[in-house]
Amino acid sequence: MSLKASSAFSKRDEPSKIGQDLRDQIGQDVSNPEIIFVFTSSEYADEALLSELGEAYEDSRIIGSSTGGELYNGGIGTGNSVAIALEGELEVGVGVGRGISVDEHEAGMTAAGKALADLNEGHYVTNELHKRGIEWEEKNPVSFSVFSTALTGNGSEVIRGVQEVLGRGAQVTGGIAGDDWKLDKTFVYRDGEVIADGLVVAAIDSRYQTSHGVKHGLEKTENQYRVTDSEANVVNELDDKSAADVYEDVFGPKGRTANFIMTKPLGIETAEDEPRARDPLDVRDDGSIMFAAEIQEGSLVYMLESPEKQVIEATRTAAKKAVESAGNPDKEDIKGVIMHDCVCRWNCLKNDETREKEVEAVKKVVGEETDIVGWYTYGEIALPRALAGVHNQTMVLQIFTESE
Repeated sequence: MSLKASSAFSKRDEPSKIGQDLRDQIGQDVSNPEIIFVFTSSEYADEALLSELGEAYEDSRIIGSSTGGELYNGGIGTGNSVAIALEGELEVGVGVGRGISVDEHEAGMTAAGKALADLNEGHYVTNELHKRGIEWEEKNPVSFSVFSTALTGNGSEVIRGVQEVLGRGAQVTGGIAGDDWKLDKTFVYRDGEVIADGLVVAAIDSRYQTSHGVKHGLEKTENQYRVTDSEANVVNELDDKSAADVYEDVFGPKGRTANFIMTKPLGIETAEDEPRARDPLDVRDDGSIMFAAEIQEGSLVYMLESPEKQVIEATRTAAKKAVESAGNPDKEDIKGVIMHDCVCRWNCLKNDETREKEVEAVKKVVGEETDIVGWYTYGEIALPRALAGVHNQTMVLQIFTESE
């Protein structure tokens, strides 16, 4: 059986009507999808939306997240809803971990374990092992999608919990939920349920090749620091000076304002081919800065610049890496794409015309007719990588192909 994908988009502002829009558009190309990914504004994180899809596609697993904005074949926007459904020789297991605010690591482990149990997998074959010809009981490779709520815990610790169960070779792709920049409450979706403090993991057992590419395109500046005091995602001091004072030294008074520093990330020096980006979200009264993901004490960091041309080129590179990882299939064999794009890249690209260039860059790599959806995240997830954890200001591009 061939793999089919069907994408959908809605601008409506009533959850049940949005669900009907997505339902009807999905049904134009598939009739009984195994999985549906749904990304909506946090304003529409409502079970009425999910129930419209669940009632129409009773055998489908539904997962997804609230967003900071949406991408689709026709462009980008905020306050919208998008979905993509996959139909073919797929088996899907889904698990939920609750209470990130209480124990992030345990929630991650629980969700990953439940996803494998739901798939009835005690062990599985990663894509990398499959490429090497290593198979157990003729199993297909299994890939994983992870969506986690934000603002209630350390996202990096959540992913460490997931990785502890799945192993370092697991292909994991996804993101941290958004809420249209309100920084109040985010949500993830599992079938007909909206979850405000937890994560959802989907295990997808398929004979088709799935893969992802990762790139941010940000450039190091000469401003280099040692993190001398931090806890989880809050940096207190850089080079023994308050983090806010350091930003003010570089940028003047605006370096203490959240709206400005969101476009001035730090990059953590790692063994990877570019520093791991971390977005500042808020300047606290005590001079500390809260970042979108963990920065460990002792890390060497740089301030990063985000030139528009390099940011868009990084999106193209991420798409190329995903295609290469899938074995360079023909464009007609690339059926679906999910763009996990950082909400801070929205600010870096200034206006809708430049933001839409990211979608156009992907189309040139995967084909004009390929179904594409995406969402602006509060953190992007992509494993395996040199280090476990969450990315910021990065494009993680996930593709689903018909290649075996």
